[in-house]
Amino acid sequence: MAVNNEFEHELVSPTAEAGELKKGTMGVLGASVMAVALITPLTTLSSNMVESLVLGVGPATVVVTVVVTVLLFFFSAGYSVLGRFVVDSGAYAAYAAHGLGRMAGSGIGLIAAVGYNLATVAFVGIGGYFLMNSFVPLGLDLPWWVYSIVILVLVTWLGVIGVGVASKVNSVICALQFVMIFVFFLAVLFQSPGNFTGEVFSMTGVTPAAFGLSIVFILLSLSGFESSSAYGEEVREPVKTIPRVTYLVLITLSILFALGSWVLVAASNGDPVGLSGGDPGTLVPTLYSTYLGGWTGPVTNFIIAVTIVSAAIAFNNLSTRYMYASARAGILPAALARTHSRFFTPHIAVFCQVGVTVLLLVPFAVSGGSPMVDLLPAIGGYNALNMMTKMTTVSVSTIASKVKGTIHGSTYETLIAPTIAIVGFLAATCLVIAHYGDITGSGTFWVNLMPVMILFFAGWGAIRQRQVDRIAASLQNVRA
Repeated sequence: MAVNNEFEHELVSPTAEAGELKKGTMGVLGASVMAVALITPLTTLSSNMVESLVLGVGPATVVVTVVVTVLLFFFSAGYSVLGRFVVDSGAYAAYAAHGLGRMAGSGIGLIAAVGYNLATVAFVGIGGYFLMNSFVPLGLDLPWWVYSIVILVLVTWLGVIGVGVASKVNSVICALQFVMIFVFFLAVLFQSPGNFTGEVFSMTGVTPAAFGLSIVFILLSLSGFESSSAYGEEVREPVKTIPRVTYLVLITLSILFALGSWVLVAASNGDPVGLSGGDPGTLVPTLYSTYLGGWTGPVTNFIIAVTIVSAAIAFNNLSTRYMYASARAGILPAALARTHSRFFTPHIAVFCQVGVTVLLLVPFAVSGGSPMVDLLPAIGGYNALNMMTKMTTVSVSTIASKVKGTIHGSTYETLIAPTIAIVGFLAATCLVIAHYGDITGSGTFWVNLMPVMILFFAGWGAIRQRQVDRIAASLQNVRA
């Protein structure tokens, strides 16, 4: 197999003057930690997975998690093949460009950058919200945005000094999450062993709307498993490391969330809806208090807040890599492709992301709005469609690359698995669109109009790429 040992930048503009990212800062473990931190296992278990348990298919969340995992394994087969031939911080964008051309790649890169920027905004906001709730019992009654400012300062600092340091910080936070989850799992297993039943593998009585809702939340829970590709230019031996990390993270998270959902069902005696009173946010703290003692409720809230900070750090790093890649391609302003002279990080993109966060959170702070109620649902619904658009496009690109002969792999990896993934993602997309109001929990016009942003930014990226190509062609003609 011919592998380009030099980094193959699919979307580098001939006119761009981009800095270089620091090479070899992470191995399999470091990249895996950054990907897992993006998901924040404890927070995801307490939010997305609980949403499915309480508002979606209920106990059947376990079997639906298995179904979604199988779909993502089909996607990963083709995704990993592309990873052997394309190493680029633009990940999705470069993978789409490899098979479908630079215009498609730039469109995908731009919607990815927007999606990850919005996710960073959400986590900085809700991180402040949870920290506020953690300190109120101690008599420190400050508004959520004060804590969000502190989080944003930390995220900015770690974004500038590099992913190597950020991955070490997230390693500590990830370890804390797994300890909390493991201790809870053991407590439920020993105290209520008889509550683990086969009910979780039954889909009896599940409605299409509930199934669609659960598919979305579970997809969002697992979606960050592929994010390690964005660090392709900064890991050691990327051609080997990225595929290994992709599968390692997917296996780890799918087992964690399937088992975690089963434990939550068992802990709630098979009735998570009744125990939560229909409020998903109360389920995990209530169960921790029940099985580990009342003192663990406030502690759990604080740890959830810390894991959200971890996610904000990871999403900031991911969003800035996509901005860096899009700027290097000439799609976004060239300044975003500059790297720090000492740390070799896209520091201008980091500061730009901070600006986006401030711009979007200030109105919520001024109006007294809640990041949890007003901001998170809108971003969650948008990013579900955003994610499936990216994965579908990359799967199509895998097939196109195979047909063109620009990648080599088995028929299963390059044709069969991507085709199955495409069908699955298109079906899931239809479910999201059909039940979009249920997913966002909002009837607000601008919230339900957000999916149009995907078409807008994809079109903008494609048009900008066409302009860049024309400029490059004109320069070549002049030189000739």
